[in-house]
Amino acid sequence: MKISFLMTFSLLVIGLTLGTSCSPSTDVPETVEMTGVAELELPELPFAINVSFNGNDKQKAEMQELVAKGELSKFNTKIQYENLYQEGDGVSSKGFTYSISYMLILKQKAELDEVVEILTKYKLPGYINTMGSYIEEEKRSEIADQLFEAALKHAESRIAKFADSKQKNYRIIEVSDADESHAIPVPLDGVAYQSKLVKKVRLKAVLE
Repeated sequence: MKISFLMTFSLLVIGLTLGTSCSPSTDVPETVEMTGVAELELPELPFAINVSFNGNDKQKAEMQELVAKGELSKFNTKIQYENLYQEGDGVSSKGFTYSISYMLILKQKAELDEVVEILTKYKLPGYINTMGSYIEEEKRSEIADQLFEAALKHAESRIAKFADSKQKNYRIIEVSDADESHAIPVPLDGVAYQSKLVKKVRLKAVLE
């Protein structure tokens, strides 16, 4: 009797399992994802350069004076980093060498010659690198918002066109950034190395 009970119970469980697996499943809603892209051609903007200084204590003091109150102060100079190092074994060394990087903002590229003349006049060691267009800090969030809205509008127009082709309505359910991992639409430091800014936004929608 015990064996037959177990066999009957097992058959009942199998029957319930089969009955459950055969029950109709709910319909999965149809979704679509589209990416929108916005580009902004940069107008004429201030220009950023990098001045890398390498010198001794006295030269460092002269450079700091030029940046704080002297002829370089009008270029809205910002210090980016400062290091110091000592050549030799410490016994025969002539002291520390200071390595300081500054970012200067020029109203026009022609002012680059003026910066070169100033550094040459004071015989300060170092070199200059051009960087790119400089976006003022107070304008960065506004530009970022404009780019996002434009990319969002482009993505939604693509979804609307697709839904219309299938004679369906759509409902946005997800919004996300779609920029490449290395890309920052509006640079955090304000320096744009390209002539245009690009923003990508991805939308996901349910078709109804």
